[in-house]
Amino acid sequence: MKRIIALFIAAVMTSAVILTGCGSNSQSSDAKKKTEKASEAVTEAVKKVANNGDYKKVKYTVVDGEVNITGVKAKGVKKLIVPSFINSKEVTRIDAGAFENNTKLTEVEIMDGVTNIGANAFKNCANLKKAVLPDSLTGIAGNAFESCVKLEDINLPKNLTSISQFAFANCKSVKELNVPNGVTLINEFTFSGCDKLEKLTLSDDVTSIGGNAFENCSSLKEIKLPDSLFMLGGYSFMNCKKLEKIDFGKGVGDIGVRIFEGCESIKELSFPKNVTSIGNFTFHNCKALEKISFEGKVNSIGSNAFTGCKLTEVKLPSGCETNAKAFDKGVKIS
Repeated sequence: MKRIIALFIAAVMTSAVILTGCGSNSQSSDAKKKTEKASEAVTEAVKKVANNGDYKKVKYTVVDGEVNITGVKAKGVKKLIVPSFINSKEVTRIDAGAFENNTKLTEVEIMDGVTNIGANAFKNCANLKKAVLPDSLTGIAGNAFESCVKLEDINLPKNLTSISQFAFANCKSVKELNVPNGVTLINEFTFSGCDKLEKLTLSDDVTSIGGNAFENCSSLKEIKLPDSLFMLGGYSFMNCKKLEKIDFGKGVGDIGVRIFEGCESIKELSFPKNVTSIGNFTFHNCKALEKISFEGKVNSIGSNAFTGCKLTEVKLPSGCETNAKAFDKGVKIS
């Protein structure tokens, strides 16, 4: 709303300046053209105000002077533009469960001004293919887009700071994700089951990845963990079956329980100096893994950490405490 009003005012002021600066008898053709352009800008600004999204199609409530969108008035709406304001009041939130289980909705565009999308807002929108999120958005609550199985076009806007649990779980058609600067925590199960996700870019602000965050992202081929990361939760990349390359970054020290279990396409791993411990079942059933190396001192390797792999020989750092069942029988340890 503020942006539209600003445009309107700017256009009016421009027009006024031009008209003031030119005498009525000596106005040049250039001045006339400029005046016409300013008038067109005013007209466009008015049109934007008049065509403020699909404000007639949505249900809403007003809380503390701000509008919360609660759903659609007609069940058959396929494409929806969520407005910036209704009755001169700013739209700031998509309410919890607003569009949950809506199987008609195929495309949604949320106009600038909305800062939060509530829990379950678009959960189980089985035919939703495209969601355009505004730069004003800062928070996406739990399960907001869970099981939007056809969602393939989604942007995570630049001012986003919070993505809650299961927010995009089982979004089975998403192929690419860029987590923007400002997001420091990726919660548990946030992107689990996104089995067509091929490309993932994590910002340098991410410090923590929760348990199961990317579990069963079976098309993911490569992952680069940012240097800012210091906590990597259990099961976080479990069963990423096509994962071939892992860059552990310079931050994470503890690679915990079952994090990369079942990543059966990894052939080689190099652990940087910052990695000091490897937990139970961490690389269990990484069936193609045939070579591992350590740049620094790893203090401990847990039970079944590397069982079910293709390893035949491993050279461990001196002083490393290794569980008796860390490797398969027959693997030569030196």
